[in-house]
Amino acid sequence: MRCSGLIVMLISAVPLVACESREEKTITQRAQSDTVQIVKLDDPEMLRAFAKANRTLDAFLARLAARDPAIAMPALKIKVQDGDAVEYFWVSSPSVTAQGYSGTIDNAPETVRTVHNGQVVTFTRSQIYDWTYHDAKTGKTVGNFTACALLTHEPLAAAAEFRKTYQIDCDP
Repeated sequence: MRCSGLIVMLISAVPLVACESREEKTITQRAQSDTVQIVKLDDPEMLRAFAKANRTLDAFLARLAARDPAIAMPALKIKVQDGDAVEYFWVSSPSVTAQGYSGTIDNAPETVRTVHNGQVVTFTRSQIYDWTYHDAKTGKTVGNFTACALLTHEPLAAAAEFRKTYQIDCDP
């Protein structure tokens, strides 16, 4: 299925994929049940999230390389393009390689066919669009700027429920 002008966004480590009905669920329920999240390619909030993730990526990667004990469950969100189809995946266990980076795809693809869930992939820094980790000291989610961008399109109560459930601070 191809969805012109849309991108697939993944929040938390739960895949949300484009081109299906959102039904009448909250964003938290959609995240927990792998339901769809549609985002336009030119969504201003998402573009700001990508830029913020890019500006802060080097500091995150440095902490990751230093094996900061506060960083638990680190992940990078990468862009995968297959023809006109674009999908973003959380990649777990990220590490530096001679080619750039590697990690394991954490979601089953919906629109691209060049990767699969559980596949170890290599990618460049230019493919990284977000980063996140669970702070082992505070229990909070750090990063995941794209989830915060998605929340701007949700009713206030639903966004607050998501932030509480996933312990994410979108206004640090």
